[in-house]
Formats: sequence, structure tokens, C-alpha cells
Amino acid sequence: MPNIRTGAIGFALFLAGCAGDATGPDLTPLQSLALNRDVALIAADAASQDVEIIGGPVGTFGLGLGAGTDAAEEPNHPFRCGTHERDHLTIVRSCTFKDAAGATQSGYDPLTTASAAVHAEIDGEIERENWSASVHRVRELTVTGLAGTETQRTWNGTGTGTATRSRHRENAEIRQYDISATSVITNVVVGVPRSENEWPLSGTIAKQVTITITGGPHDGETRTRTVLITFNGTQFVPIKVNDNTFTFDLKIRRIIRDDG
Repeated sequence: MPNIRTGAIGFALFLAGCAGDATGPDLTPLQSLALNRDVALIAADAASQDVEIIGGPVGTFGLGLGAGTDAAEEPNHPFRCGTHERDHLTIVRSCTFKDAAGATQSGYDPLTTASAAVHAEIDGEIERENWSASVHRVRELTVTGLAGTETQRTWNGTGTGTATRSRHRENAEIRQYDISATSVITNVVVGVPRSENEWPLSGTIAKQVTITITGGPHDGETRTRTVLITFNGTQFVPIKVNDNTFTFDLKIRRIIRDDG
């Protein structure tokens, strides 16, 4: 597996080949790889936040939304709802709990709560290594398998998101986009207790992404990409963007390898 390419791709050359899907010439292989890698980074960063929303650990750039408000409360507080501020982001989560008969409960009960619906919104500015953007992300999630003594929980749901002024720096070159995406979270399984099961065991997040180039002679032209993120029980997950696959580290929120 080759290491991820770190050489620069001229921004002007990139834009010259990046016309709209329906009318423009195709991208060169190197230009396509650069665009797909940028999309993979944004999609994976959002997936890392999804992992935290479902009760995962806090990574280097985490939201501070791991299960409970501190380690002592963690066994009895797997959901942290309300409004929180962290690193220029505002995170708002609301939760609805239900028992096995489908009746709504006033709060989470570790023995009788069977499922929960979580509405989450994340807004603010993100600054990563060689990437920055203004993001708005919304998730509608449902978790099942909560009643009684648990060994696993299963999450499903949908999401939408935007990343405006998404600025990608590669050596002295810059690529910039406005990006919108829809996502489907399917059977993402997490082990319990979370302290012994840091990362989702299985499941996928699929995304449809629209990329609009901003600036340059092809300002406003668009590209579309399909993304599939597959969880495997580790912090290193494969992300497929069209025909390219990358390995992303959920903990440090960085693409560590281009798998071709």
C-alpha cells in the first residue's frame, strides 16, 4: 500500500480540469485523487464526531462528548444531552428515551430504557492540520439494545451537513470548496462497557457529497462523490471515495494512508 502522496498539485491546474460533472472535461488521475482525499478528510472528520455522539472516546480534537460527564458517572450516564461549547463549536443534543413497550420515559433508566432517539447539531469553526472550514452538521440517530444488562448497542440514523469555505492546504498550494452532504448511518455497533470497547465494532456511514469549487476561473462548478466509511473495531477505518480508498485515524482525525 503506497503512502499518501504529499506533493503539491497546482491550484490553477486543478481548477482548469474541474468543470461540472455534466459539461466539463474529466479530472486527471492526480487531480481526482486530490479531490477525493479532501472529501475523505471532511467525511471522516464528521464521522469522528458521530463516534463521539454515540458515546465514543475523546480524540485529540474531540468534542468532549464521551459517555457521562466524568469517569465516575460513566456507567449510569451514557448520554450527555443539552448544549455544550468546545473549541469554537456549539454542540446541542436532545434525547428521547423509550421503554420496551415504546412508552416515552422522563429520563434514562439503565434497566428499563430500551431505546433512545438523539437529535444532534454541531455548528462552528474547525481548524485541523492543513484544513479549515465552517461547519453545520445535523444528525437524527436511534440507538437500540439498551434494556437490562447490555453487551452491545446498535445505532442507526441519517444526517445532513455543510462545510463552507473548506480550505485545504498542501505545501504552497490551496484548494477551496463549499461542500454539502447527506449521510445514512447503518447498524453501527458499539460494545459495552465503552471503557473496554473504544471504537465501533461494525457498521457503516454512507454519504452523498456535492462539492462546489470557490474561487478561480471555474468558480461555482460542481462535482459529486459517494463515500463509504466502514467501522472495524479499531481507530483505523477505511474510507472509500468513488474509486479511491483511504485509511483514516479516528483518534487523531487524520488520513494516514492512501490505499489506492
